Amino acid sequence: MQHHKTSKKNICIAERLFHSVQEYFSQIDQMIAQKAIGYKLSSIPRVERTALRLGIYELCFSKEGIPPKVAISEAIRLVRKFATAESGKFVNGILDVIYKDMFP
Repeated sequence: MQHHKTSKKNICIAERLFHSVQEYFSQIDQMIAQKAIGYKLSSIPRVERTALRLGIYELCFSKEGIPPKVAISEAIRLVRKFATAESGKFVNGILDVIYKDMFP
């Protein structure tokens, strides 16, 4: 916590999200594999894959009522911070397709 300058509250939120994503892990990975045409799931870099998993969880499975555009924006923000600007475009593309499938 000291190294990353974060609070115990944020650590608890992260742990809760981790466990929530784990509940839907196989379904989420299947969604990524279906929408990431031309990419193997294993070839998607870990940061992007993790942001996609979190974004899909918040879009499709979370009961917290997170607005879809907020979930997508947060996933993009994460990869831009921890990966590259190009990663943001990739994550946005996948999540946007999933969003449009859910809300035609």
